[in-house]
Amino acid sequence: MEKMKACLLEERKVSRWGLKEVGLTYQAHRSFSLVNAQHWKAVIGDANLFLSPSYLTAVDLGHPQSMTFILFYKDDEPAGVGVFHEICFISGDLSSHVNTTGGVEFVGRTFKSATSRYSMLVCGNPHCTGEHGYYFKSEIDAHVAMQALCAAANALTLTMRAQKKRAMGILIKDFYPDAFDHAEELKKCGFHVFQVDNQNRMQLADHWSVLDDYLNDLNTKFRTKVKSVLNKSKDVHIREWHLEDMQKNAQLLQVLYRAVYDRADFAMEPMSMEFLLHLKMQLKERMLVQVFELQEEVVGFQIGIFNGSELEAFAVGIDYAQNQQHSIYGRMLVEFIQMALNKKRSSIAFGRTAGEIKSTFGAFPVKMRVAARHPGFFRNMMLTPFFRNVHPADEPQRYPFKGEVALRVEHEQKIWNNEID
Repeated sequence: MEKMKACLLEERKVSRWGLKEVGLTYQAHRSFSLVNAQHWKAVIGDANLFLSPSYLTAVDLGHPQSMTFILFYKDDEPAGVGVFHEICFISGDLSSHVNTTGGVEFVGRTFKSATSRYSMLVCGNPHCTGEHGYYFKSEIDAHVAMQALCAAANALTLTMRAQKKRAMGILIKDFYPDAFDHAEELKKCGFHVFQVDNQNRMQLADHWSVLDDYLNDLNTKFRTKVKSVLNKSKDVHIREWHLEDMQKNAQLLQVLYRAVYDRADFAMEPMSMEFLLHLKMQLKERMLVQVFELQEEVVGFQIGIFNGSELEAFAVGIDYAQNQQHSIYGRMLVEFIQMALNKKRSSIAFGRTAGEIKSTFGAFPVKMRVAARHPGFFRNMMLTPFFRNVHPADEPQRYPFKGEVALRVEHEQKIWNNEID
């Protein structure tokens, strides 16, 4: 009986309401411990740490009974994976992201007031940006893959309803520009596709070995800005924390993290310290925790996760009372660059927020889209005007580099945004 409860869905044909079969089957479990790990690895390999068994085990342990792990099969061979979260969104002010013209103002205002705190079924990572919610083998085309995800989402919402739980929406996130056509496939399943705030990325030049190499490629204006950050934070001491340090100071880390989280107008449920502790246990040296101390008092921390050749700026916590005087946040951005250089990573994923500040240090914006749908047909139709008028934040981009590096960054930005002919 317990095993039946743990296995949320029986193995079944993947189909979507009103569409023909796509030739896949799937298995879904509420605990990653019940997933066939070998089959999962056969799909993922080393493609994405955020879909790896080690990462998902930590998520599962830190957020019990809120996850569904899905393995898709084609002819009894593993063909794809998907991870769904049942989470709570917290929206401070959705209207800032909505073009409130005509009747759309009423729809947006109603949606905001009725759902300032609401549950959603999310395929994707709630704690970082990027394509971390699903992965299919190359022989599975986008049309089949998206129909499979749609079918799984449909079945999950029906199961939630049977368990007296209700999802106010389904969200599949995030899509990079070269996968926008994948998102478009979801429109056939009733999803609304729209652009959200950009991801901020930074590409490190091959000849950068130490921080001075990076500084030398900044033009005078921005090199002065970065050196000003270093000067203002000269009294800040930075050191690495290990698992034992995190365990002893979990409450402090939680306070600093919530100081950042509570400032967000729109956010998913916060990370728990239990999750971060499990994550450190699982990832070990692939997760680096640094604390920022001022006169032996911790005034901030940051977490970097090494995902292949990329550094993910995963989480930060800040004592804002000390931030402006000692430029804590600016120093964190410098230290993420230093971290990537020390570990010989080629890029940094900085997340969505503070795009203008991050571009001052060398990050560039990458357009991102998501797909969302209300489970109810008529309510989903009513929300069409709202989703059509959701727009990303408009943040100015700075161009801090000079010479060949400036040209290379411009070229990289065009590649990531799929703007190369």
